[in-house]
Amino acid sequence: MGKLRREFFLTRGELSTPVKSIKAEKNQGRRSITWGTLGLILGLCIAPLTLLFFGLGNLPSADILVKALPLFPAALLFAATNAFAEETQHRASLLGDLQKVVGPAQAIWLTATFFGFAHYFGGAPAGIPGVLIAGLLDC
Repeated sequence: MGKLRREFFLTRGELSTPVKSIKAEKNQGRRSITWGTLGLILGLCIAPLTLLFFGLGNLPSADILVKALPLFPAALLFAATNAFAEETQHRASLLGDLQKVVGPAQAIWLTATFFGFAHYFGGAPAGIPGVLIAGLLDC
């Protein structure tokens, strides 16, 4: 395609950089938060909610958890691989070109919409719950 990795947002980010709003002119004078801090906050909020949502109906016994503990690194690897695949399919492949045509705000909404469609027609859970969860995590 003749594009650089940064045009697909596939470069290493700087966690100490302040998060900027797409409409930055409205946020002048407000305190900013860094990407590293935002990531930590979101991780601490999203992980327990996800475990609660997916785990309430299927709580394993303590014996099963102890037996599964050695597989935890593999589960983390599979989760990271899935997250990377979803980001490259639904975000990076579209965002670079879309933002040039429709602007950054609309490009983000369009990629989020495509991500929601993917979770409506497949995924766990599918349908409206999948769209709501994906939308909540994608905003």
